[in-house]
Amino acid sequence: MATETRKIAFTVDEVRAALIHYAIRTEMRMPKEGIDRVRFAKEGAGVTFVYSRSAEGEKREVTFSDQQVGAAMILYCHTRGFPLPRDADKMVKNEGDGISMMMRLVHSDERG
Repeated sequence: MATETRKIAFTVDEVRAALIHYAIRTEMRMPKEGIDRVRFAKEGAGVTFVYSRSAEGEKREVTFSDQQVGAAMILYCHTRGFPLPRDADKMVKNEGDGISMMMRLVHSDERG
């Protein structure tokens, strides 16, 4: 069986845009302050938005799980017209200052 592997690398700006879009689509409650920075987890694909301090001086953070980041990146690809093989195993991971999505698709030898 032949195996196809693909990798898409996303910049920090693309990750930010994807997660904001995901948060809106899933009706997540987000702080009104601007995002100060995007922090990537050392393990896995988690991402945290660190917000500017509120008027009350409160520091706010919102963390997205590996699963939420994966869903956000898939949604980002769909809205931008990037072709993603439906049957492929997909995995996201933090890589440098961004996220990478790896896809693995096993093609069967059977012809039908």
